Amino acid sequence: MARGGRQRGGGDRRAELVRALAGHVLSHGLGATSLAQLAQAAGTSDRMLVYYFTDKPGLMSAVLTHLAAEFTVGLDAARLPGPVSEDVLRGHLASLVLTEPARPFLQLWLEIVASAARGDPVTRDVARDIGTGYLDWITPQLDLPPAAARAAAARLLTEIEGLVLLDGIGLGAETRSAAGL
Repeated sequence: MARGGRQRGGGDRRAELVRALAGHVLSHGLGATSLAQLAQAAGTSDRMLVYYFTDKPGLMSAVLTHLAAEFTVGLDAARLPGPVSEDVLRGHLASLVLTEPARPFLQLWLEIVASAARGDPVTRDVARDIGTGYLDWITPQLDLPPAAARAAAARLLTEIEGLVLLDGIGLGAETRSAAGL
């Protein structure tokens, strides 16, 4: 849905636009998201984008949420069977996030977090939702009581984000060594 709960235009066309724009944003990052750039990438006009999404914040929220869901599908496909220890899940997650298929998603995630840290309200809200979603995804995979599992999930997310950050700035060898990979 667009910001404020409103959705305009046909659902099928809107979904097509989100998929096309998701590919563009994943390939080019947040720096290539002017309405003109997005419209060109989707083969439409900036006015049509505003028609379908009401405004740019609604458009970006839809696209970033779609990409987070797409990444989570990949994580779900690699989910370990049954709850596991924190150490086992840490190693598994580290091995997943340091792969080539994960790289564009995580490069974009770093951009989203940086934008949110600078105070952008759209990326802040989306980043909070994505971060909460990842905590929710990690928590039930841990063989711990619920409160302890949530705390361990926060630790794991912090550690994994650190690995992604170090890898993103060219410290890949150190990152892989620290992760035991």
